[in-house]
Amino acid sequence: MEKWSRTLWLTFRVLFPYALYVGILSIVSVLFEQLGWDSVMAVTLVGACLSSALLYFLYRQERGIQKLGAGETVDILFLSLSACLGLNALLLLVAAPEESSKTVYAASLGMQLVTAGLAVPLVEEFLFRGLGFLRLREYMGFFPAALLSSLAFALYHGSLLQGIYAGCMGLLFAYLTEKKGGMEAAVLAHMTANLAALLLTACHADLWLTASKLRLFALCILSTVLFVRAGKQIGNNWA
Repeated sequence: MEKWSRTLWLTFRVLFPYALYVGILSIVSVLFEQLGWDSVMAVTLVGACLSSALLYFLYRQERGIQKLGAGETVDILFLSLSACLGLNALLLLVAAPEESSKTVYAASLGMQLVTAGLAVPLVEEFLFRGLGFLRLREYMGFFPAALLSSLAFALYHGSLLQGIYAGCMGLLFAYLTEKKGGMEAAVLAHMTANLAALLLTACHADLWLTASKLRLFALCILSTVLFVRAGKQIGNNWA
């Protein structure tokens, strides 16, 4: 009976932040509709900011905020960027590209960067690592907690290719969270990956890469080398 109670309590603790986020998004959406503002990106931005503010207080009740050193920041940037580029190149090599989200790319580049590049990664890290993975980690080992939180992160993204990409990146974010004992490194990594993807799409680098399988293969190799090097640096030097 005690085991079931613990399981139910853990399930509530993990799902409650997501339910709160969905509720805030719904309220913001209704308010915008009443005001005659038809902008999904604006709703996402406001909802993500409001949710992050509330989720921050939940997170601070359990963990303090850590600062990242200059060396750690560089390691995270290289690791996240190489993972983002390598995974996208690999997926494009083995599968046809999916249609990009019209909602995201229809907005101005500035709105894309602020919303999908900064606000959304922050709230998602609160949901899936700060108040997801770390809470699961209190009851189970690293790999089960990382797999469960990454699977939820993958399903959250909906489509197959985006789900595969998100699931793999989720494992990376969980690893960084484990190494630091907090979500700060994962937040920076997530923002780096999203900003890189948005900027590369804005300058049409994705079209240039997909025009040649050789370019995609070369990017996979280069990204793998950088990823392994950055990973070793983190594994050896981080506490």
